[in-house]
Amino acid sequence: MICIRLKRFCLFALAAICMLERGAFAAEVSGTLQAFHTVTITVDGPLAEESGDTNPFTAYELTAQITQPDGTEVRVPGFFAADGDAANSGASSGSKWRVRFSPPTSGEFQYELKMKTVADGESIDLQYPAGEFSITPSTAARGDFRSRGRLQYVGERYLRWSHSGKPYIKIGADSPETLLGYSDFDGTWHDKEDRPGVTPGKPIQIPSLKDGLHRYPDHVADWREGDPTWRDGLGKGLIGGMNYLADQGVNTMYFVVMNVGGDGRNVWPWTEPTAFDRFDCSKLDQWEIVFEHMQSRGIQMHVVLQEMENDYLLDDGDLGPNRKLYLRELIARFAHHPAIAWNLGEENLQTRAQQQAMAEFIREMDIYDHPIAIHNDHWSPDNLRSTFDELLDEDLIDITSIQDFHYADVHSNVRHYVRSGIDRPKPWVVCTDELGGAAFGTLSDDDDPEHFLPRSKALWGNLMAGGAGLEWYFGWKNNGPDSDLSTESWRNRENIWRQSKIARSFFEEYLPFDQMIPADEVTLAHDDYCFAKPGEVYCVYQPMGGNSRMDLRDVEGTFQIDWFDPRNGGSLQSGSIRNIRGRQYVELGEPPALMSELGKDWVALVRHIEPVHQLVGGRLVVEAEHFRSQTSDDVRSWYSISKTQPLPDLKGAGNPKKLSFSIFSAAAGAGGRTFLRCLPDTRRTHGDKLIRGTNFSPEPGKMAILEYPIHVDEPGRYYVWVRAFSTGSEDNGIHVGLDGQWPASGQRMQWCAGKHEWTWNCAQRTEAKHCGEAMKIFLDIETPGRHTISFSMREDGFTFDQFALSNDIAWRPGKVEEPSPIIDAVDLPTDFPEKDFSSSTPSAEGFNDAKFDAAMEYLLSHCNEDG
Repeated sequence: MICIRLKRFCLFALAAICMLERGAFAAEVSGTLQAFHTVTITVDGPLAEESGDTNPFTAYELTAQITQPDGTEVRVPGFFAADGDAANSGASSGSKWRVRFSPPTSGEFQYELKMKTVADGESIDLQYPAGEFSITPSTAARGDFRSRGRLQYVGERYLRWSHSGKPYIKIGADSPETLLGYSDFDGTWHDKEDRPGVTPGKPIQIPSLKDGLHRYPDHVADWREGDPTWRDGLGKGLIGGMNYLADQGVNTMYFVVMNVGGDGRNVWPWTEPTAFDRFDCSKLDQWEIVFEHMQSRGIQMHVVLQEMENDYLLDDGDLGPNRKLYLRELIARFAHHPAIAWNLGEENLQTRAQQQAMAEFIREMDIYDHPIAIHNDHWSPDNLRSTFDELLDEDLIDITSIQDFHYADVHSNVRHYVRSGIDRPKPWVVCTDELGGAAFGTLSDDDDPEHFLPRSKALWGNLMAGGAGLEWYFGWKNNGPDSDLSTESWRNRENIWRQSKIARSFFEEYLPFDQMIPADEVTLAHDDYCFAKPGEVYCVYQPMGGNSRMDLRDVEGTFQIDWFDPRNGGSLQSGSIRNIRGRQYVELGEPPALMSELGKDWVALVRHIEPVHQLVGGRLVVEAEHFRSQTSDDVRSWYSISKTQPLPDLKGAGNPKKLSFSIFSAAAGAGGRTFLRCLPDTRRTHGDKLIRGTNFSPEPGKMAILEYPIHVDEPGRYYVWVRAFSTGSEDNGIHVGLDGQWPASGQRMQWCAGKHEWTWNCAQRTEAKHCGEAMKIFLDIETPGRHTISFSMREDGFTFDQFALSNDIAWRPGKVEEPSPIIDAVDLPTDFPEKDFSSSTPSAEGFNDAKFDAAMEYLLSHCNEDG
């Protein structure tokens, strides 16, 4: 035995010396030398054959130790590469050995290669000459994942890109799971034999495919000049299919890399279905071409390592030599890609200890720390919860791959695991895959053109519960041509790709979704979904449209309601109600639906805004409760009151029984059924003690100040009207100011008439007339643009519904005025041209020409290259 070992060592050492003498060990560095791209290091090593007497996959082991610019070192596994061009040559033998590496940053990298040969359990290391390479920043196109960095689990509910830090929502294809059972790959066929070591059962066969393999003929036309192929033009169907999916907005693809004895029986990485220690170099290099193209087109690799039928095929489910070799080879060849999720197994039945060992080995071997998922067993009772609930406090997975037969269950299950992770040290990325059951899944457009159930219950159900996305499964459906294992085209479900892209784009464009939580309790309808960043933004999905109510009693501020069409996309639209105020139950109103769209799903986007009230055409009307802020409110404060909002529980608020008539009467007649009242109210009559600075403030701008941002088109003098409800002889005064100033013309607004009813007034209390002189309250606004109107307390107990500005001294407000438009402050131009429009005259069409020209000048000066 000693002689045999010595002989093997001498032969290996002699071969190494010969190669060193002729410089064969000098490594070749190739690829795009940019961050997150594939850098390939190739060396000459032992001449080997996939099926040779000396097994290159067990007798040798190549590893690169790479020192990164920051000094950290990583050990990257290598692999046997046959002749170095096996994808095109089909070679099964050669002397080329490779390491694939994806640098995480630009800078200088150094590497050392070590080849270990194993002879009868003893290893001999051979070190190659060291080398280096220089990496520059990525110049990849925007849609290419390599422009974004690496997709990482960062201890949050969403994966994030390492380069940009942006969160990721997946919308993907789950079918065919036998994506790689493709006729253009070497060594790929339909294995009809029953194999020992698989779970008993009847795996799904695929008689509807010619010879049991995919060809994707419908997508050959989607291949484009410059796209990759192999072996003089093979691969166009699959490469074209990836192009089609990327164009539809699909950004992840679910596929198995081993289905020996399972469903389909046409995918394995080995030279034979059960040659567990012999890998097919040309096939795996062809897989790599497809994977590289997927990454360049923005499609994540959801790599399913095994399925229920064969999760005990390797080492009886344990982390034995075959399983370690299998995982190491896949990681060595493919882990360099920036966006991968390793799925431990579809419908996995391994023991918890076996799953844990497998996950730990992947984490140890994969230097990129790609996230790990697991797919729940659906055969056992309560399979979903029994799979995942036991894992909540374990560090086994990063992502759930939830299989759910019923679309209606998706929202509640995703919400359960999202909420379960809020107080745990490791929240999961909660995804749903293989939905809808084997019998149906997601039907084709011909069978279900609207896709209402999957769209409303699965797609929006997942996202509105805080889920990170889903993949669409095509179902078994008796192995029809459009089902999971048999499908040859993704075009037959174009509607669901389009609807999914609409949903993902909405979340990415309009929502800070990584900061939001499921909040269905905020909406009162039983079938609404609510997703919220409380106090800032609420997204409400209404599966049947129509009006809905929200509970905003604990939320302060003004909110703007916009509507979004989840069926057709497009821009945000206005509905029947534009703005609402917190501290009460509110109605969202009706979406902007046509008669043909009544009863269909809509999304309400409710966002807190800094309310800017737009003064247009010389007039402005504002609801009192739509203020931006309240200051100097430590002694007296303004409270929002309505019929559904009880009186504040504070001393001096007033006896609810005595004031019930006044309050309910006031609310019934108030604009928006809501008004403000300055409380506590301790001086209601002349007989109550007057205390300056407490219940009386003769100086403006000292107590209980409300601020209202406004946008003024035309400068000038504006008369200020206020609609008040006086409940006593001493609850009838207020001050008004402009831009932090309190001019004499805005002090001591006064009411005498109109007790216990809403009354408009524009009168100032003077020495000559204590009940006020009419049209003496005004503000002189000298410039167009942004200004702030302020009101401050004069007498506590003042009750305030609306205020109005008008530049027409003859104008009188009606009973209740329609509020002026409210726009968000961020929508206002901060550098709108300061021009004098006062001398301009309207054109024949009624436009102010100077104003129009100035606006056009502003818009043209701010156009980007895209117009």
